[in-house]
Amino acid sequence: MLELEVKKIGINGEGIAYYNKKIVFIDNALPKEKVKVEIVEETDKFIKAELKEIITKSPFRVEPKCEKFYECGGCNLQHIKYEEQLNLKRELIIEALERYSGLNPRKFEIKKTLGMSNPYNYRNKVSAPIKDLNGCAWGMYKPNTNHLVILHDCLVQYNNLNDVLNKIVKLMDKLGFKPKSKNDGLIKYVVARQSNYTKEIQITLILGETKTSVEPLVEEIKKIENVVSIYTDINKGESPDIFGEKLKKHYGEDYITDKLDKYYFNLLPNAFFQLNPLQAITLYNEAKKAAKLSLKEKVVDCYCGVGTISIWVSNLAKEVIGIENNKEAIKSAKENAEANKIKNVNFVCGDASTELDKINDIDVIIADPPRSGMRDLVYKILDKEPKRLVYVSCNPSTLAKDLKILSKKYEVRYIQPIDMFPQTSNVECVCSLVLKK
Repeated sequence: MLELEVKKIGINGEGIAYYNKKIVFIDNALPKEKVKVEIVEETDKFIKAELKEIITKSPFRVEPKCEKFYECGGCNLQHIKYEEQLNLKRELIIEALERYSGLNPRKFEIKKTLGMSNPYNYRNKVSAPIKDLNGCAWGMYKPNTNHLVILHDCLVQYNNLNDVLNKIVKLMDKLGFKPKSKNDGLIKYVVARQSNYTKEIQITLILGETKTSVEPLVEEIKKIENVVSIYTDINKGESPDIFGEKLKKHYGEDYITDKLDKYYFNLLPNAFFQLNPLQAITLYNEAKKAAKLSLKEKVVDCYCGVGTISIWVSNLAKEVIGIENNKEAIKSAKENAEANKIKNVNFVCGDASTELDKINDIDVIIADPPRSGMRDLVYKILDKEPKRLVYVSCNPSTLAKDLKILSKKYEVRYIQPIDMFPQTSNVECVCSLVLKK
């Protein structure tokens, strides 16, 4: 048994201490706590330890609201006061910059994290794995395991989605539909998305095979209040990706419609849309603010998805070009622009680096890349030299690595962290960069 002092929090919400010059990861331990731990894994570079006793408790530790918190792992900061969660997320960005960027984060402003007044029940979509555990059940996999933690009420997603999932697993039992297992069963996941604007619910059943008809189940699910659209998709493999490539509508509307501020967005089941619509408005307003538009600029929105940011900034830009490599997303983006009667936005399907090469006289680039960062796109941006760059990041580490390259020609003005996922260690931010003179 070791006695250690926790120095900081890690990117997965774990406490970090040090022993014999090795980093020690301790789940559920908090900075400035003195703890007793037991080593469960040791390598040449790190130690994983299990928390056994808290000797000195952090003043920011609270009792988690969710009774499954210590099992589930879907939320990893629920045991920390919310105000301190916001502080810790800002610290994660500073640490990533110090470690990976080569920049001094004290030479530009890293603002306070913008949080929520109610940091619960914010999530508008859930992709719930389904298993047969003395009856059909939904839940979340315990981190790094195949153990499903059964849930009935997840506190970070919309209450209506909890109710719908509870009803669907009961219907599966009633009608004899089995969750997919190695040699048997049909349904792997239930994906449920709700519009914050209309309260419409869209259901997608992710199937492991195609031989069994799901129509009897569809007929019952469509009776659930607010369900307006039911799809299936086929995913036979073991890929971590939930959606496959055989999306099929069985009932109802092609889309559900959500609204952010004054803009409407039509959503297919596999379309990317921010999971926290209230904070999405904050995020997009901050991106627009960082772009500093004056009705004269040509703006390129890389990784534009269904066109949310492109549409958001269109009223202050001369022209907006959105780039996205997903054909269905581009189709939705064009329809969304038309639905909002926006004329100065065009969408292009293709690789961001390749398509950016074809566009000249760019004033502002906005990029909202996946967690892996911008990759080769950073070099294309350096070639194009737009006056301003707005980097919307969901991963402080890849942001910092990209900034190391971009800083050859760009100056970081400020970073605005935004809490898109309260109770988790994820942090989104808007980074404002300007071309050096």
